[in-house]
Amino acid sequence: MVCLKTGQELAVNRDFRGDVWSYRGLYIFLGLGIIFLKILPIPQTAGAWPYPDILLCLTMSWIIRRPEYLPTLLIAFMFLLTDLFLMRPPGLMAFGVLAGTEFLRNRIYILRELSLIGEWIVVSLVIILIFALTHVIAFLTVISTTNFGLEMIGALTSIAAYPLVVWVSNAFFKVHKPAMGEVDERGHRR
Repeated sequence: MVCLKTGQELAVNRDFRGDVWSYRGLYIFLGLGIIFLKILPIPQTAGAWPYPDILLCLTMSWIIRRPEYLPTLLIAFMFLLTDLFLMRPPGLMAFGVLAGTEFLRNRIYILRELSLIGEWIVVSLVIILIFALTHVIAFLTVISTTNFGLEMIGALTSIAAYPLVVWVSNAFFKVHKPAMGEVDERGHRR
């Protein structure tokens, strides 16, 4: 942005401009679309594998690549909304996902150096722990739960879908890991 009187360039905080907020809006739009698709009355045959949790994969992918796009409250809101619409115990999956994403967020500089295979292994362990943690908490609080094996199959389908979600995020939404030495307008390392 240029000052009209002096012709000097003004520093504008990008967090309050378009880039970060447009990606946050895109995440909300994609999240609501995924929730809508999940609540559609699509018949699933008995014995079929559960669908992957695409919103969880999208969240994990974006947290590793650009954590500034997904503040903690946004993740909590989206997964609480998902819990309410899918008639799961309110806040249980949201708590598990928040624990998992904050674990990844605190190790972001280590994860950015990994290849996709290494990242996939770490995210796979986090997804399995999220599903196991939510099942154990539901069991201990005497909330009716689904079969543990079925939940683990859901975790495995989510793990299998993760590389595809990473590719779509990179190819179509341009959410990628920062390049070596990439800085923002203020000179801070991303």
